[in-house]
Amino acid sequence: MTMDAGDSISAASALVAAAAAVVGWWQAHSARRTVKASEEQVNVMRDQLALERTLRDDSIRPRFEVVHTTAMLLPGGGGRLTVEVIQTTGVPLDDVKVELFAGGRQIVPDESADSVHASLYSAPGSKFTVRAHLDEQTAQVPAIRVELSGTEARGTRQWAERLIAHPAVTASRLLGSHRDEYSAVTAAGLPRRVHRANLVAGPAEPPWPGGPQVSRAPDDVRGRLSNLRRVAQRRRNAGSDANSQSSVPDSSQQHKESGVSPGGAATEKGVPPGDAPPPKKIQP
Repeated sequence: MTMDAGDSISAASALVAAAAAVVGWWQAHSARRTVKASEEQVNVMRDQLALERTLRDDSIRPRFEVVHTTAMLLPGGGGRLTVEVIQTTGVPLDDVKVELFAGGRQIVPDESADSVHASLYSAPGSKFTVRAHLDEQTAQVPAIRVELSGTEARGTRQWAERLIAHPAVTASRLLGSHRDEYSAVTAAGLPRRVHRANLVAGPAEPPWPGGPQVSRAPDDVRGRLSNLRRVAQRRRNAGSDANSQSSVPDSSQQHKESGVSPGGAATEKGVPPGDAPPPKKIQP
């Protein structure tokens, strides 16, 4: 069976179309693989950036630590809570807010009326001491939740952290020996002394109300200084004259010690001038 020219052309066209289809499929498959590889590379870069951001955030994240927590029970019920928090690491913060929760109830600190203890600035090493009153229910809670939040200094990023504090509760039985400290009378039934309770209202009277009034005018002050200088100079001169008179030795004492008589003749020491022996003659 022989093929004419038209059949040959049709067969060649079919082969070309098939080859073009294979090439197109291969190009599409390669493009999909390229896109998938690009997406995987983008995902890897995104994960790497997220990891770097996480590491950077961990390095600059403000971290706090509860240093000391006490809950002192009072004899009348309730207690006093003291929580001390310190910033250990991280960037400085502005407008730091500290909130306390006990058993799902928010505790109102002593320094605020909206249940938030606020501080203007915090940096590594900064301490916060929050004090609050506990009622009978919250005084028995074993853990206190401390929530801190603030804005990064010279920035707009917000940071927050939550801590759990376990207060050291002072048992009520330990307060039995100190109950009289909170009462108005002592154990002997005497009234307890209150510091500065008997002071009279108003300022105290100035000392020496009737003392002499000294003028502070410049001329009067210069006059008093001049009088003081003259008296000091007069006493200094009198002292120098007395010292000069006591330092001059007696002339008779000087002659007696030197062995020279007042008339000028030299004598032996201890021999009067009239009893001195005549000088010896020298023989040639």
